[in-house]
Amino acid sequence: MYNINKLTFLPLLFIACNSPKKENLSLNHSPIVSPVKGNFSAILPVILFENDSIDSVADKEYGVGDDDLFSNDNFKIYQIKEGKYVDVSTKLNDYDLTTSVVSTFYQNEKDTIALVVDFKGLYNLNKDTVATINGIDIFNGNRANIEEWTKQGSVQDIKILNDNRIIGRATLKKTYKGQTISLENAPIVNLRGKSDTVFVLIESIFNGSAKSNSYSISEVKLQGTKKW
Repeated sequence: MYNINKLTFLPLLFIACNSPKKENLSLNHSPIVSPVKGNFSAILPVILFENDSIDSVADKEYGVGDDDLFSNDNFKIYQIKEGKYVDVSTKLNDYDLTTSVVSTFYQNEKDTIALVVDFKGLYNLNKDTVATINGIDIFNGNRANIEEWTKQGSVQDIKILNDNRIIGRATLKKTYKGQTISLENAPIVNLRGKSDTVFVLIESIFNGSAKSNSYSISEVKLQGTKKW
């Protein structure tokens, strides 16, 4: 069984002038998830946003007004730092592709992103219901402009975990275009409106032209469905 608490995570460098607020959060969110069947090392499909392009105006309001199941009110994004969660939602879940988080990467110590989903906030009802996470959207690298994207590195290989299980692995593409990691074959299902956490473990990166051991991420979104 995968033990997330035994990992050592790196200090992170952020583009913001002020350091994000640290929060002590428990990993025990009483998740109710679907059993992960088959090979835990399964390769997850990565689907490219083929018609995506950098637009400095439109990118500042990406997804604003969309009827998404998981809005920025329903999940938070953290990087694990020194045993604590550091909230980076204002960079990675802010509907602005021109903001990003940059981190130093070392091969022998892996970085992790934690997506903490408030399923209860999706319904605000006192009855059983079903919500499913079936994809993770990632805008890889610093998308502020093509020059910054070229200079800074981006994520290559990742591992996705939930409920102490490895759901699968994926290799992202070296592009500024958005891409979806499909969880259609291993969806994360929550039945009773509890909080749940999805971990994205970063295992390798694409180097940028300016520095060989750093990478950026501009935005992370969740795809999902719900039914009563």
